[in-house]
Amino acid sequence: MPIDRLAPHIERALNLDGLQLAYTDERLRLAFELWTAYHREHSLRAKFLTLVMALEVLSPPISKHEVAIAFTDRWNAELTAAMQDFARGSDEHDALESLRREVCFRRDRSIRGALRAHVLNVVNQCEPESGTRIAALAVRAYDLRGALVHEGRLGSADLSEGHQAARESVRALLLAMLGIPPRLLPA
Repeated sequence: MPIDRLAPHIERALNLDGLQLAYTDERLRLAFELWTAYHREHSLRAKFLTLVMALEVLSPPISKHEVAIAFTDRWNAELTAAMQDFARGSDEHDALESLRREVCFRRDRSIRGALRAHVLNVVNQCEPESGTRIAALAVRAYDLRGALVHEGRLGSADLSEGHQAARESVRALLLAMLGIPPRLLPA
């Protein structure tokens, strides 16, 4: 894009109220670092995975309902107490510690659910007509990432679709977090 077409967008971006987030919000900074790394990757798989990592970084954990948290708190206490019966480093102690970590991890909603909710919320605030579509793209990219990571491969059509979905959703989310409606800047 010629600089004379890009300059007004840069000027507007530098005057945005949300710009300070790019410096103070660690998750946002990391997402921008991943966005930059994405442009240096060579393989489509690496590009795709880098973009989905950015989506994951930008999705803050969302706690489950209080009823579910109460159960995880009780299980955590029981497991912590049970661990005292075994020597640190023993198979039994390590197994209970592993289970305790899993239980505590379950206090939050799934990454997929948190991702969908966050993208929907942020993009809707900036560009309401795009929120549902962008959230669906982010979830589709996350689902395809799961297939790639857990199966070790992804068909070329799915990889291409996932890459496009991840690229569009990361771009829209980053822009929306800064208060820029994604449709205002060329893709």
